[in-house]
Amino acid sequence: PSAEYILLENIDYENKQKITISGFKLQNRDKLTATIGQDENGASITLDYGERTIIITGESPLGYNFKINKCSGYFNQRAAISPQIYAICPSVSSLSLPRNLNNACINYIESLPVCTMPTINADTGINNDCAEFVQAHASYAACVADYKNDKDFDKKEWRVYLGKNFDFWNNRHDLIQLFDPAGKLVTEISY
Repeated sequence: PSAEYILLENIDYENKQKITISGFKLQNRDKLTATIGQDENGASITLDYGERTIIITGESPLGYNFKINKCSGYFNQRAAISPQIYAICPSVSSLSLPRNLNNACINYIESLPVCTMPTINADTGINNDCAEFVQAHASYAACVADYKNDKDFDKKEWRVYLGKNFDFWNNRHDLIQLFDPAGKLVTEISY
């Protein structure tokens, strides 16, 4: 179930309006239903025009639904997320570096892969000032703190989890129906 997913896009070309999908129900051919929940803060999930959500049948490896942002690649290091999130995080070396960092530290920072929280120990070969800088900026939470005000911080994709422990969709043929909270059929597709 963690690898099974469907894609839902807000591509209403005529209206180009936001649509709140929390509370919508998905139904399969066998009339089993699953309700789209809320985000990690308990707020409704709303898709702007042109945004999409990948709706995964299984449990969230993070414990909640979330919107992809420029720092979300860090999640790949701490959880098995399927489909994998692209490692598109800003590089720690792109930050304004303090003057107290020596050349060895700058070389270390420039060698760090994006979206990776490094393990720092005595073998790393960096001084305390460098270690403090890296720990303060090379993690998901630190990335969010550094970049949350950027215009391009949020991406146009959500990850929504249905919390099922079984395959919800038939692999060969099924009917996928989407109902609004009032029970009105919004769209359907069969395969």
